[in-house]
Amino acid sequence: MRFIWTDQNSAHVSGHGLSRTDVEAVFDALDAAEMETERAGRWIVEGTVEGKLFRVVYALTGPHEVYPITAHRIRRRRTR
Repeated sequence: MRFIWTDQNSAHVSGHGLSRTDVEAVFDALDAAEMETERAGRWIVEGTVEGKLFRVVYALTGPHEVYPITAHRIRRRRTR
């Protein structure tokens, strides 16, 4: 999987206290769970990294290409 990082999305996730490495690790988490959002073209992945639960909102920009939009630590998983 290739992650598309720009100054904008890098600054946005770092503003929430996460690094690029943190965000990318969520996708590889053993408990990673993905779901669609109500907004077309956007997805969510939630997963535990180093004992902390995170949510990443992203868009698919091509085959195996992910554009992280935002990410933050969460207390519990989204229910669907």
